[in-house]
Amino acid sequence: MFMRTYSPLGRKCRAIALAGALLAMSASGTDAVDFGLIDAYQKKNLRALQHYATEYRNTPIEPYLFAARINARDAAKGPLSTPVAQGLERFAGVPPVEKLRAGLLKEWARSADWKQFEAHASRIPAWLSESDTELKCAVLLHAAARQKPSAYPRAELFSQMREFPPLCSDALAGAFSAGQIPDDLAYAKLTQLAAFGSRSGSLRLLHLISGEWGSEKTRVASSIVEILHAARDDFDDGRKELAARAGVLTPEVLRLATVHVGILGAKKLEPGGHALIRSVDGYRMNLTGAAAEWRTRAAILAASWSDVLASVESLAPELRSEPFWGYWYARALQKLGRAAEARLLFTELARQPGYYGILSAEHVGIKPPYLTETPLPDHALTQQYLSRPEVARAKALHRAGLWVEAALEWKYLMQGADSRAYYAAAHAAKEQGLIDRQIGLAIRATSHFDLELRYPLVHSAEVRAASDAARIAPELTWAIIRQESRFISHAVSSAGAVGLMQLMPATAKVVAARSGMKTKPTRQTLVTPSANIELGTAFLGSLLRMYGGNTAYAAAAYNAGPGRVKKWRARLGTTEIERFVELIPFDETRDYTKQVLANYVMYAYARGAQPVRLMDLLSKKE
Repeated sequence: MFMRTYSPLGRKCRAIALAGALLAMSASGTDAVDFGLIDAYQKKNLRALQHYATEYRNTPIEPYLFAARINARDAAKGPLSTPVAQGLERFAGVPPVEKLRAGLLKEWARSADWKQFEAHASRIPAWLSESDTELKCAVLLHAAARQKPSAYPRAELFSQMREFPPLCSDALAGAFSAGQIPDDLAYAKLTQLAAFGSRSGSLRLLHLISGEWGSEKTRVASSIVEILHAARDDFDDGRKELAARAGVLTPEVLRLATVHVGILGAKKLEPGGHALIRSVDGYRMNLTGAAAEWRTRAAILAASWSDVLASVESLAPELRSEPFWGYWYARALQKLGRAAEARLLFTELARQPGYYGILSAEHVGIKPPYLTETPLPDHALTQQYLSRPEVARAKALHRAGLWVEAALEWKYLMQGADSRAYYAAAHAAKEQGLIDRQIGLAIRATSHFDLELRYPLVHSAEVRAASDAARIAPELTWAIIRQESRFISHAVSSAGAVGLMQLMPATAKVVAARSGMKTKPTRQTLVTPSANIELGTAFLGSLLRMYGGNTAYAAAAYNAGPGRVKKWRARLGTTEIERFVELIPFDETRDYTKQVLANYVMYAYARGAQPVRLMDLLSKKE
């Protein structure tokens, strides 16, 4: 949760309630959270980690403390030390230890230490080897050094890259000059990286191909990077750079660059982005990923519904079935007067839980169909999950405050699982009292919708009392908590936000002071549900009043800060709120706002209250 400023609360009754909440910890029996362990782990404090490694020896947390103390680059210099070698063997299969092994493999690949590489390469689990691009490049380098066929063909690996990490320069050396990677694929990947990837990755790829291509093609590649890096900083600078370098580019590359400058303009909420895309018939260009999404948003920003249709129609059929594309395609049909076609799409989309599914159901006037019945879990499978060592580690990590690591244990355990397995696993998490994993696993059970599992009414008394005091709906409080912490009362983010509603300690102190409290809240206080909820709802209530009761604006501000929301609103003017939410430039805040709004609707169903229409939340004016 981010905040900068908010209006005074000025209510004596809230000050009394907050004071009571801050005193509740001593009476509640809540275990004190060891912030020392959390801080040591997050900040990689080696001295503190050594202390905790001794304290947690022979516990499920020990492998994590082992891996956190090892620097792969240092450990890979020469033969492995005995403690590192023993730890890799003793804790084999545990996620952070396998990530350490992967880090060592990359270092050995850099130094061409193939003997040690070969001793460990086969130990890497599939969930890691298939998700780590740089590790794949290390494997490619090893195959080339041993003159063996690689499991990863160069062109296929290159086409799948979202970034271009350092080892991949060595792994793909010679591929461009040899024609193994076609020029058009190289230009497209360079464009993708320069527009949406890391700048260092795009420069790294540019350096590689510049050494293999002739001067003419190198000038084209260099121009792509210069144009798009300029556009990422400033839309007008990008357009100027595009005009200045247009003569260097081939017609195909010029069109590609023009479309991406327009897309980057749309991402900055520049209305001229749409016109630039349209000037080269860019809505019919075959794009994927973030470029395709923001091209569609450029048309939404301009309310150019025929271009929304064209943008979606240019996608591969398997992508068009995803909720984002399907919903905006249906909305475009609706705006263009093709109501019957839109209704068919909305009816199909209404079967899918989530923001777009809820909106689709409301467009056709039906209750979300997945709410009609709750399926039964496979109890035997639930018990199998409860007996797994990964689940035991997850529970121990969760209790220690390392909840992100606990989630990863479940993530890797569930690789390749189907909906039935996820549903059984969600019930296992519920039995353990791990509400965050219960929710996360239940969401992945796509064919098994269970309202109680996905939207638990946790801390009901505290939520109702605090919401009443802050003059907000309890559904909204639950919606925020679910999105902020998944009900982990001792959650501490890497930025320092604490508790159920992820309050920064400094923020909590200001909220408490504005409420007339004399006691200053501490990090330990903020892991107490009652105190955290009281302070969080006080701030949330002030945001709602700031925006005249508009939930979408308040949710966005809770995540990104009122200053950013003010800036976006100034850019978008009188844009309808549904489009405002879709056009939020920050991916995290846009997704967060959608999730909070959808949570709000679902919590009304969960508590058996009067149903809340998502369209009403989106149409609320100040």
